[in-house]
Amino acid sequence: MPDKLQLLYEKAARSHYEITAAELSACGQSGLTLLDVRNASEWADFHVNGAINIPLIQLQLQADYALSPANLIIVYCNSGNRSSIAAKILRDKGFRALTLTGGLNSLYHDRQF
Repeated sequence: MPDKLQLLYEKAARSHYEITAAELSACGQSGLTLLDVRNASEWADFHVNGAINIPLIQLQLQADYALSPANLIIVYCNSGNRSSIAAKILRDKGFRALTLTGGLNSLYHDRQF
């Protein structure tokens, strides 16, 4: 496992549950699941390539069969509010999940993806 990805796994195991756009960009997407928790119309307008979409309202029901516990899950929405809730739900279910600080707004602002 690359060193940068290992640092993210360690971060997910501690109480700091956020990742910046720069950290995500530096790691690439290997070994990660990018989870977009916005609604379907927001997803249709724009999403990160390689991400999957499970709207927050459906996450509790779909997480166990739609996500792999082997991967670190990076959760995003537009600004970070919904993704923080979603990451907490996932951690409570035993997944390793980090929230993208600032959501898609940070990716767009930092031009990371």
